[in-house]
Order: sequence, then structure tokens, then C-alpha cells
Amino acid sequence: MVLGAAQLVGTWTLETVTVTRPGSTITLRNPDVSGMLCYSPDHHLLTMIRLSKAPPAAGAFPLPEFIAYAGCAGISGDQIECRVQIGSDRALVGSVQTRMAVLRGHQLHLSTSYMESEAVLTWRRAAS
Repeated sequence: MVLGAAQLVGTWTLETVTVTRPGSTITLRNPDVSGMLCYSPDHHLLTMIRLSKAPPAAGAFPLPEFIAYAGCAGISGDQIECRVQIGSDRALVGSVQTRMAVLRGHQLHLSTSYMESEAVLTWRRAAS
């Protein structure tokens, strides 16, 4: 699916985070995890995610309690790339965060792979 920037402009709230590693999967739902994602018409992105409590299998899933970053975003086909200009973790600054994106109605599913894990974040367009 080819996404257009106009389809993503606005504010999104986090519904679920599902992390899958070999042999196990956890899903965190609001209010155990909360977040906001904002896309601006001038191609900037801001995201903030906070865990309200440690996930049940915290040792197996090293998830940070809070993560935030912002930068310039571009869309290519079904991928969103953010060139991070500021972040809660210094290691994010200067990086390019790439997410596979699927838009279904009022839900945006963003997925990424890291450390032998697959994460899928489900966002819902915020009501105005």
C-alpha cells in the first residue's frame, strides 16, 4: 500500500504494543502503555511512548519506560523514515528510524524489527 503524507497528518494515540521474540509474545494495551504520535503537514514527526508499569516478562523484553523522539519524516511506499533530530536517548539522535506502515481506517499499524524482536504499534487517529 502506498501511503501519502496527507493520510498521516494529525495526532494519533497509542492503543497497543506487541513485541514478538523467538518463543514468546507480549501485548501491552492502554493504559499499561500510552503514547502520542504527531505528523505535521511540513513533514515533521514527534512520538512519545510511556509504560505505566513493567511488562509481565520484563526480563525477556527490555523495553524502556519512556521513549520520545522528533525529526523530519519521509514516506516511501509503505515505509516511514524519521531522521531523528532530538530524542530521549542520545543514541537516537542522528539515527534514521524506519517503520513499515499499514493504514486501516482510523488505525495506523507501524512495525519494526530490533534485537531479534518484531514490534507492532497500533495507533488510532485522535478525535478532534
